[in-house]
Amino acid sequence: NWRLTPIVASLYIYRHLALTVFDNLAEFYALSLSPDENDRDLLADMGREIHALSCTCKAICTWNTQRASQECREACGGHGYLYASGFGIIRDDNDPSCTFEGDNNVLLQQGSNYILSNYEDFYKKNISINSPFHSVDFVKTMKNVLQNNQCSITPECHLK
Repeated sequence: NWRLTPIVASLYIYRHLALTVFDNLAEFYALSLSPDENDRDLLADMGREIHALSCTCKAICTWNTQRASQECREACGGHGYLYASGFGIIRDDNDPSCTFEGDNNVLLQQGSNYILSNYEDFYKKNISINSPFHSVDFVKTMKNVLQNNQCSITPECHLK
């Protein structure tokens, strides 16, 4: 059970993530139908952010699904390799997802480029961050957090 609990927990996270990105996409689509020319800059910012979000979501979800299906297969022991278990079908359906519609490594680079461009705009060019869905608002406080060593990167930070 301990092997599968994180997988089940991640399903709730991915469900929330998918609904949030879908809501963002619906908002983007609704705004794209607006005849108001003043909305064009906001629409462009929304499009860039949705692209970054969907790229990273696709990569993370497909890789974690691949790992989860393998973990479930192994948790079943030898029975996990039987056709009746259905894990082979799940892997056959999911494995191509890691490369079609963009290789996951490239998609994560696109998401990283979006974050880094916002970082550069905010800290080096003094341009405010235009994040309509607030996915990169953390960039505004990132420098202070890192300077104050209030990070969660090392175990020592958690022990304080």
